[in-house]
Amino acid sequence: MSTPAVLQDSDKMVELSKQRGVIDKSIETLESDWMVLSEQYETEKVDF
Repeated sequence: MSTPAVLQDSDKMVELSKQRGVIDKSIETLESDWMVLSEQYETEKVDF
């Protein structure tokens, strides 16, 4: 997003910003899911 060509194209900047927002939200959701599943795993695992 910081290349001169992209910085001069406001439509491209808007699109990339939207995409980044979607990706950031996906990462947040996946991290939350990971934490829940990790906690479940820790509470349910059987020691061998």
